[in-house]
Amino acid sequence: MRSAPAKSNTNSRGPKAGSPPASANDGEPVPQQGSPSPSPKAPKRAAITAERARELLDYDPITGVLRRLRARDGKWCEVTTLNKDGYLCLHLDQKIYIAHRVIFLVITGRWPIPTIDHINRIKTDNRWTNLREATRRENNENRTPNQPREHTGAYKMVNTGRYEARGTDNGKSKKFGTYDTAEAASAAVRRRYAGMSQ
Repeated sequence: MRSAPAKSNTNSRGPKAGSPPASANDGEPVPQQGSPSPSPKAPKRAAITAERARELLDYDPITGVLRRLRARDGKWCEVTTLNKDGYLCLHLDQKIYIAHRVIFLVITGRWPIPTIDHINRIKTDNRWTNLREATRRENNENRTPNQPREHTGAYKMVNTGRYEARGTDNGKSKKFGTYDTAEAASAAVRRRYAGMSQ
């Protein structure tokens, strides 16, 4: 009885005409001729140095105020605004920084490792005596409990149930009125700092 002929191995055939060439780079497709090359990512802007910060800013450790020489009229003015977390921040060389971190850089010549804690829990009080380098755990332990960040600057008054708006002005604790809700008190604090930065 005649045996059946052996089947040829179809996997040994070469690539079909018109198919793209096999990859020579760990399975990634070989770029076709004429295809645009990917654009390189822009390098990250380096953080400001202590020398540059000292050149641009004037910091008063007694009051905690950061000022900068305003180009349009040559006057020193406060440069900080309140961010969504209730901390003062500022723009330097097209980059946003948290004010108390820049203050630590100006005074010590280095960035804090890892965080800065406000000892009296008032986030806008940037007097040097109120700032300390701390671990994240130490910083978390010193937070006011159960205060949502959107209610920053709002403190409930036990005797009336209303909310008092608190912040700092030239390093001194200030009260900006009382309000029916925490949202309204926090908004008053934000308006205060927005006006100071103009």
